[in-house]
Amino acid sequence: MSRTFAQVPLSLWRDPRFTALSDDGQLALLYLWSGPHSSSAGISIVFDGYASLDRKWDNRRWQVARKELEDAGFIARDPTTETVMVIDYFKANKPSSQRHIGAVINQIANVQCEELQDRAQKALDLALSGSTMAAAGPSPQLKALVNGKH
Repeated sequence: MSRTFAQVPLSLWRDPRFTALSDDGQLALLYLWSGPHSSSAGISIVFDGYASLDRKWDNRRWQVARKELEDAGFIARDPTTETVMVIDYFKANKPSSQRHIGAVINQIANVQCEELQDRAQKALDLALSGSTMAAAGPSPQLKALVNGKH
């Protein structure tokens, strides 16, 4: 499934954590949210070198902006696999169909960092449940898809 866009929540522009970021931090978040390495699961491998080249920044500038996002709680990152997760991705990009849900589940299943895979699965479950509280287990939709009962 090829992506041509990603939605960014309008509330981001008034989020005090976002407005407190440097210009580089804000641009880095938008890049991770909607850039060429992003996925419909909000989690993907983003090598520092690729991001630096894409942004036409030196590597140090990218790393400072990325660290700022980690410190502010906008992203989680596994340095071993260079996997990056945009924490609130599903707030604006909730899967819109069973096929979309299936694609997101497959993307999450391929994440090599167990901790980020678990966080992404929980974020998806929360998005599908419509609840504002953490779900105790997988949503009925997620269970049906995993068990092949679409």
